[in-house]
Amino acid sequence: MNQRVTAALPVLLLGCSLVLLTGCSSAEATSPAIAGATSDASVDAEVSPEAGAVDAGGSAASCTTLALGDAKLVTPKQRSGEPPKATGGALADGVYELTAAEFYGPGAAGDLRAVFSVAGSTVERVMVIPPATDLLHAKYELSVSGTTMALSMTCSDEEEKENFSYSYSATPTQIVRISKQGAATLVGTFTKR
Repeated sequence: MNQRVTAALPVLLLGCSLVLLTGCSSAEATSPAIAGATSDASVDAEVSPEAGAVDAGGSAASCTTLALGDAKLVTPKQRSGEPPKATGGALADGVYELTAAEFYGPGAAGDLRAVFSVAGSTVERVMVIPPATDLLHAKYELSVSGTTMALSMTCSDEEEKENFSYSYSATPTQIVRISKQGAATLVGTFTKR
């Protein structure tokens, strides 16, 4: 699986989650927990690792205590037509599990299991990409502006450390992370546990 696609699916996430994919009461970042957003990307924004290395070491024990638990294995589905448009919304604190992944346009990704948590402006993520069995942990600082969430990595037990921006839509129980993957758009749905 392409490493950019691999990293993009579970991050939202998230926060989110999207992951992942994680809140303020309007489309603008007004909550102190997520204020200070600097990103202003649209739904077509690239999942863009920012230049420069993140000085963030750590192991699973020191980086995050988030557990994968009984998270289901998700197989991304190919879809035709237009992907959903990001609407933004409040990112509620909680733990979210990847429950669906869809590609619009050319491209594909492999199966994965992913969970992320949102606590104020902190997002933690754990995932596994079969056939590997190693858990991949990361922690991010979250900021939100309009329909865009930005995740700045603060800790990871992975070799490559990246920062991301995603378009998103949120309800009290779900976060849908929308990102460009080359010519395709990836939509990851994370459901609150």
